[in-house]
Amino acid sequence: MAADYSRIPSCGRLDLSLLTVESDETIQAAVTAIDRGRAQIALIVDEGGRLIGTLTDGDVRRGLLRGLLLTDSVLTVMQRNFRSVHRDTTEQEALATMRREHYHQLPVVNENNQPVALFVLEDLLHPKELVNQVL
Repeated sequence: MAADYSRIPSCGRLDLSLLTVESDETIQAAVTAIDRGRAQIALIVDEGGRLIGTLTDGDVRRGLLRGLLLTDSVLTVMQRNFRSVHRDTTEQEALATMRREHYHQLPVVNENNQPVALFVLEDLLHPKELVNQVL
């Protein structure tokens, strides 16, 4: 049974489609995705929706300093050597991994390596209480 991340705003309520960028897109598309989402990361997927890389604004900045253009392929700046966890990973396991390996975000993937959630360190350290008002 998959872990239930609904209590964590970054996992249960974050629309991954806002952060997902296809591998044939440009750096500009990835910057737009980073700006749209509040997680400061873009998830780069192949044509099958499988996670093949991640991209932060720091990666983009380093690419621009190397002379890349916003019209260049996202593949030129994405991190291919990234860390993800399986969807059965608990919050505590994710937090331990993030602390040990100094990650701010940790993608959660299914058995097909497709992103299904995203742990965000800030949300794990300081979860926000979600209020549901009854009318």
